[in-house]
Amino acid sequence: MSILGIIQPDKYLSRFSRESKRHESLPFIMHKPDRLLLHLLVGIYALASAGAVTVGLDLYRKSGLSFVNTKVNGTKIYDSDEVSEMLDYCWTNFNHEDESGDVYELWHFRLFPYILVVITIAISGAQLSWRAMNFDEAIHALDFIIDGLEEAIRDIIIQMRNAIKKVDTARKAIVVDGACSTLSDLSDENSAAFLVKEHEKDVVDSDSSKPLKTHLHSRKGYGSLRRTNDCDYVTLDKIYAEIAENDDWKFANFNKILLKYYKRSSFRCKFTVLRTLTFLLVFFSNFFIYYQLIAPARNPTTISCPIPVELQHIRNVKREQFQFSNTETRVLLALVTFSVSTAVFAGGMIMWFFTPAWDNAGIKLVEVLPVLRNKEIRRMRRGVWNDLIYLLSLVHVNRFRSLELRIAFYVLAVSEQLPADDGDDSSVESRKKKFIKLMMELIAWPSDSDEQTNATMESLANNFV
Repeated sequence: MSILGIIQPDKYLSRFSRESKRHESLPFIMHKPDRLLLHLLVGIYALASAGAVTVGLDLYRKSGLSFVNTKVNGTKIYDSDEVSEMLDYCWTNFNHEDESGDVYELWHFRLFPYILVVITIAISGAQLSWRAMNFDEAIHALDFIIDGLEEAIRDIIIQMRNAIKKVDTARKAIVVDGACSTLSDLSDENSAAFLVKEHEKDVVDSDSSKPLKTHLHSRKGYGSLRRTNDCDYVTLDKIYAEIAENDDWKFANFNKILLKYYKRSSFRCKFTVLRTLTFLLVFFSNFFIYYQLIAPARNPTTISCPIPVELQHIRNVKREQFQFSNTETRVLLALVTFSVSTAVFAGGMIMWFFTPAWDNAGIKLVEVLPVLRNKEIRRMRRGVWNDLIYLLSLVHVNRFRSLELRIAFYVLAVSEQLPADDGDDSSVESRKKKFIKLMMELIAWPSDSDEQTNATMESLANNFV
């Protein structure tokens, strides 16, 4: 398609779409409610436009207009040529006069599908405005924060795996003459001792803040050796402290960047502007649809339309009653479009109030990770809105781009179902302990024998088939 054989609008529009499209490697900067809302609204109006065209030309063309030529004394008032002239004149000067004498222009009858197309383009413009707005800094900052959180989660997993190895070693430790040793170091068989399983203590219990107690007894009846082994111990607090200590230098600039966006609101302002633009476009579009396409006064089935001056003397009237056959169909289509779009938009606005929330999943994740060392950020005040809240809420939106984030958010969500040791489920310290405790337990589940166990399970399953 070209204009004057020179300009090709479709070429430039496709180029704009290609240039402004988000690259697949970049994170999303729109929340899911915003994306769903705009996609649904564009789809609703586009579907209504297609429906208007599908119904037929009578919906918005002169062919839908008719005049009932009554008879007087067996003779029609107007001949066929006069009726044709009246229809042309009425369609050219299309307006309606009600019983009170108010005149309403009915230009929207002929422009009905085009109005829906314009509204569709306008709502699409709100979607394109997210691309046109300069969010480069937000994209790079979000990408950096995601990378930092991935690294922090990997550090936790590595540290916990090392802790689990210490636990396995500690379970085999014994005390001989006050010295810490292992079974493999003992040469005297009579001195050999081992753990009493019924007295083993779960060393990753969050209540444990004391050294691991190793309960021993002699192999050949030398009596009970209830001694305490202080050689090695593992607790959640110790694991968390070691991770935080090791990451102090590693995430120093990461914490500075978090603090920078904690004190800024430029991204939030852009975000608010775009949502406001969407709200205004949808509000005025729906208001126009109701006011112009649904209101009974502007959408009569029987239309008191003007007739040519040279025909007014026949009945000494300036207007005649015409019928527009598809008025009810058009109003019904407009009403359905208005109702569905209003319901979708109302649902979207309700979701707007909760995204991004000051206590979103991204903030909760940062709070339980040892990487966050800044006390000012840790004491986030309820109701504070800033760029950091916006960016961290988008971390959760982009969780499917990262395996580490998916795991962390999964553990975070499940850990919130655990009862707190101190009874306070709302405190950051309580959430942190539950997160670390559950993460430790999940890491301890896999073992070297998993592959062999799976093979055994498959073999057993085959035997039952």
